[in-house]
Order: sequence, then structure tokens, then C-alpha cells
Amino acid sequence: MKKILLRGIFLISFLIIGIIIYLSTIGYQTSQFNNLIYERIKLLNNNLSLEIKKIKIKLNIRDFTLYLSTKEPNIIFNQVSIPITELKSFIDLKSLIRKNILITKVSININNVDYNDIEKILKISKPSNLKRIALNHFEKGKITGNYELIFDDKFNISNFLAEGYVKNFQAKVNKNLKLENASFLYFVEKNSLDLKNLKGSLNNLLISEGSLNLSSSDEIEIASDFKTSIKLNLKDIKKILPKNKDYLDNKLKNLFINSDLTNEIKLKIDKTRQISDYSFSGIGNVSKTKISLKNPIESNMIKKKIEIIDVDKSKIKIKFNKEKFSTDFDGKYSIDGKNYNVLKFKNILTNGTNNISVDLDFDERLFIDLINYNSSDTTQNVKANILQKENKLLFKQINYLNNDDFINIHNLEFDKTGKINKLEKIELNTKLDKKTNNAFTIEIKKNIEIKGKKFDATKLLSIINKNDGKSIFDKFSKNINITLDEINTGFKDQNIIQKFNLIGKIKNGKFEKLSSKGEFSKNKFLDISLKKNEENTLKIFEIYSDIPDPFIKEYDFFRGVIGGKLTFVSSFDQRSSTNQMIIEKFKIKDAPGFLKLLSLADLQGLADAAKGNGVSFDELQINFTKQKNKIELNELYAIGPSVSILMEGYIDNKSGLVSFKGNMIPAKTLNTIISKIPVVGEIIIPKDIGEGLFGISFKIKGLPGKVKTTVNPLRTITPRFIQKAIKKK
Repeated sequence: MKKILLRGIFLISFLIIGIIIYLSTIGYQTSQFNNLIYERIKLLNNNLSLEIKKIKIKLNIRDFTLYLSTKEPNIIFNQVSIPITELKSFIDLKSLIRKNILITKVSININNVDYNDIEKILKISKPSNLKRIALNHFEKGKITGNYELIFDDKFNISNFLAEGYVKNFQAKVNKNLKLENASFLYFVEKNSLDLKNLKGSLNNLLISEGSLNLSSSDEIEIASDFKTSIKLNLKDIKKILPKNKDYLDNKLKNLFINSDLTNEIKLKIDKTRQISDYSFSGIGNVSKTKISLKNPIESNMIKKKIEIIDVDKSKIKIKFNKEKFSTDFDGKYSIDGKNYNVLKFKNILTNGTNNISVDLDFDERLFIDLINYNSSDTTQNVKANILQKENKLLFKQINYLNNDDFINIHNLEFDKTGKINKLEKIELNTKLDKKTNNAFTIEIKKNIEIKGKKFDATKLLSIINKNDGKSIFDKFSKNINITLDEINTGFKDQNIIQKFNLIGKIKNGKFEKLSSKGEFSKNKFLDISLKKNEENTLKIFEIYSDIPDPFIKEYDFFRGVIGGKLTFVSSFDQRSSTNQMIIEKFKIKDAPGFLKLLSLADLQGLADAAKGNGVSFDELQINFTKQKNKIELNELYAIGPSVSILMEGYIDNKSGLVSFKGNMIPAKTLNTIISKIPVVGEIIIPKDIGEGLFGISFKIKGLPGKVKTTVNPLRTITPRFIQKAIKKK
């Protein structure tokens, strides 16, 4: 009996073990659970219906559950078929014993399902953010995955799990931006989403090795990192930034960007679906990037027009968050596509303040006319620290270096109109033809102090003449002191001004008054003064110089004037000026205009003299008025032992038109005429002097490059000419 009982127990145990093994490995097919599954599906949603043929039952010993699976069930939601590869239901074995069958989990497998099929379901599903995003932006794709619904005791969904992959995914971000050929793995839980191995193309921006994590509790947190390979031209960028199309068309001829970046993005979205925090980091390389400008950059300081900017072999870092934006560039650039120089750029923007640092090399020759500087064509370096805030731009430090030449600028601040708010200090030392031509400092505190050994003012007069009256120093009102050992006027060695001293007062960027003195050489002096006329609002500017050259060499009219003494007096206000210039005891030599006049007058002897030692004059007096659009030459009178000239006319500043007329008479003829003049009566050439040419009348007229000179015989002399001659006698 005992043996029979043991055999029975063994047989039953073997049978149970066999059944367990069979159910755990092979499973058992039946249709008895169909109704149970139908009922549970209906509990989920009344619009769901299910058609299945047979169900395979398998046992999961580890979880002590029984799971039912069926292949390719026909699930219909609102008359739309849902393509499912396999459906599994997990039943708690304990609930079978209690006869209260509990489905703890449902697993759904789909394989290579077309997005179009999913779209049909989305269209009839309840409104949600996912539905809105999908229907408005998703276009196509293939989806494979396993989805698990976890239920509680009351058959309510307590959790949701999903994993799988998507391929050939295409979505429209906006009208001009499209994600194509995307693929990724996805992992979903109730409050989180993970994407792995994200790949795709956003226009010509290639995305690879991407991942994204989304978690949702009180806030939605999104974190993503991915690599991008960017190859964009101007056409692509205009599609990405359609609002900037007109600006790009106006500024750029072409653009090509080539870079590889590793990116990291973090977002936080609060309960109101507003972004509460964010950050971005992009680190990578830039190569073979080219910008072609529609309007070349031109500067008086660099002769070459900048038409292209190339960037190659460069590293870039871009970081920004809710409080700060920063960039860091370290690489090489070129403005001719051949020679590349180092460029380092950093900026940090926070609380409306932008801190910028620049360190760049360049090999283009630099020209600074104000100090007559012409750099060598070796590599030069500029470093700058810049602070940009609201409507102000502060250059805290600018350092220029070219071999031994340097220019250092401290705390130079501009307002939004380009006017200088403040300037603390300028230090410079430069060479010309290997000799120092500038060595001085400008320091602005309570007063403006300019001190140093040398200042090259060769082109200063030319700059002043081109000045349109606008000043960037309008906000400066200070006393000024200048002490310079030498000022090079750029004419001859003897025209170097030594021991130059100036004291004055500047108001709203313009001299209110000044007094200055200097020495050319022994017994050769320079005096300059500016003062107010106490009787009206006019200012009076005076120059006395024992050497005129530094003040007249820039004017073609005075070309060929040698020696003499200069006295210049100008009475002026903002609208006009009345001026008188007197040059005494000088010569004219190799002056093209004067030579032409002498030749046309058939005064060959004087012409030869003008080519040789020069034609001497006792005095030249010019009276003229200057307005915005016109210079009126009221009178020019030159008298000398060989010839005398009287002239008047005007210059139109807008068109450049010149129009002069006058008389020129040899001194011998003039002296004879004066000796024969009666006390009263007509002032004409007396008959006993004889008939013939005693001088010429001339006209000089034309636009720049087209000026013509005409002469005619002179048989009568104006009283003004005779009066001038008698006065000088």
C-alpha cells in the first residue's frame, strides 16, 4: 500500500512537473479564454473589439503567472483595424484559485507597422498633445515595438511600458524645416521616455549618436545629447530662417558652413506648459566654411577690400542657459582664401552685459593717416577686451603690436550714435622707414594731456580738410595741454616743429580757445591762437609761421611756393568764415598752373625763370569767404619785381567747379604805367607808352580734371589793380 501511495505521489508529481515544463516551454493552445479576453478588452474601452482564433497558454514559474498569447489578432477600434503581430495576457495564478481571474498585464507586439495605419487610429482617438503633434508634424515611418499595460486589482492601468525602434521616420518641423530618414530606439514607462541611437537629417544637418530622455512628474524634464554634422549653404539657411531671408539676401552673396558638433540640450517645462529652465551646449570643429559678402567691407586703414571670410581648422564652443550665453572660438581665418591667421574669440552675455575678448593675427598692411603710420606686411596682432551694455560699447583694452610698433588704448567708450563717451589713455610708439615717427601718450582725466617726443602730422592737414564738420568728441569739454618735442610736418627736415606747446579749452568737442608756440629752427617760429570775439559770437583763428609750407602744402593752388612768411586770420562761426592769408617774400618754382599761364601769355623769360631759380614775389594776399557749399575768392593780389597778378572767382564745393578770372602784368610795364598816371583822369595805358601787349587777362574754369585756361591781350587796367600797385609802392 505504501509503495502504491509513493508511486501515485511520484506519478502525480511527475505529471505536474511535466505539465509545468510543457506549459512553460511549449504551451497549450485553446479557445476557452477567448470570452475572458473579450470581456476585459471591453472594460478598457467600449469602442474596442477583438477577434482571435486560438490562444496559447504558457506558464511563467518565476512570476507565478499564466500568460495567454495569440498571433495576429484582429483588433478594431472605432471600425479601424489595429495591426498587431502578437497579443499576450498575463493572469495571476492565485486569482484562478480564488475564481476571480485577474489579468495583471497585457503585452502587445507590432512589427514594421506603417505610420499611416497609426495615423488612422490617432484621428479617432481622444484629443491630446501627442495627437496634435503627430497629426500636424509626423509624415511617415515604420514602427516596431513591444507594449505592456500593467493593471491593478480593479483592472485599471497602473503603468505602461514600451520598447522598440522606429525607422524611415519623416516629420515636418515647420514649413521649411524637415526631419528625414530618421531612426531611433525607444523605451517608454508611465512617466518617462528614452530614445537611443537617434539618427537622421534635418535639412542638411546630419544627426547621429543621439539620445533623449523625458521624465514627467510635477515638471517635464527633457535631456538630449547628439552629434551633428552641418553642411549648409545660403539657400539652406534661408529655408531654416525664412524671416531673415531679406537680410541675408542684402548682406551675403553666398555662404557655406561645414562643422561637426557634439550637443547637449536640457529643458524643464512647468505645470502651465511654459519653459521654466533650459540649457544648451555645443562643442566641435568648424572647417571649410566660407562667407562671400555682397557688399565688401572697406576701410581707410586697410587697402584690400574684404569680400570673403574663410574659416578652417577651428574649434568652437557654444553654451547658453536661462541666465547666460557664451561662445568660444579658437581657430584660423582668411580674407583671401590663401593665407590663414589665428583668431581667438570669446564672449559671455549675462544680465544684458556682453563681455567680449578678441585675439587675432593679420598680415594686411595697416594705414593710420592721423599719425602717418604704415605697418610692415609681417604678421600683426590685435587683442581687445570689450564690454557691451545697453547702448554703450566699452573697449576696456585694445593692444596692437607689429614688431616693435605698438598702440595701446585704455577704456574707450562709444554711445549708440558712435560718439565717444570717454577715453582714458592712448600710448603709442611707431616707426617709419625704421625710424621712430610717433612716440607720445594721450591721457584724459580732469584735463586732456598729450605728451611725448614725436608726432608725425604729415597728413593731419589733409584729414582736417576732408572733415565734414561732424565730430565724435562732442561730449568732451575739458582743458587741454600739449607738449611735444618734435612734430613732423612731412615737408622737409627743416620744417620739423620743435618744442611745441599748446594750452587751450575744448567745449563740446571743439576748441573754444587756444594758444600755442613752436620753433622750426633758429629764429624761425610758429604762433597759433584761437579766441572769441567779445563783440559777437565769432571766433578768431590766427596763424603766424616763419615757414608756410606745413600749412599750404596740401593745396594744389600753392604748389611750387618756396619760402616766405605766413600770416593767416580767420573770423568764423558755424555757418561761414571770412579769411585773409598773406605770404611775404617768397618764390614760385615749377608750379604747373603758373607755368601754363606764363606760356600762354608768351612771357617766356618769366617761364624760364619759374623753371630755374623761381619767380620772386614781395607779397601774396588772399581774401576769401567760406560757406558750406562755396568758397568765394574775393580777391587775390600778388606783386613782385617781375610780375603782378590780380584775381577773383569761386569754387563750388559740391561739384568741384572752379571759376577764376584776373589780370597778369609784367612789373616793368606796370611801373611805366604808374609813372605816367596823371593826378586825375582815366586810368588807361597812355598812348606814348606805345601800342602792343602789356599784359594778359585770363580765365580758369572747369570741373576737376577738365579745367581750361584762356588768355587775352590786356590793353586797359582796372583802377583796383593800379590802386593796389600804388599802395604797395
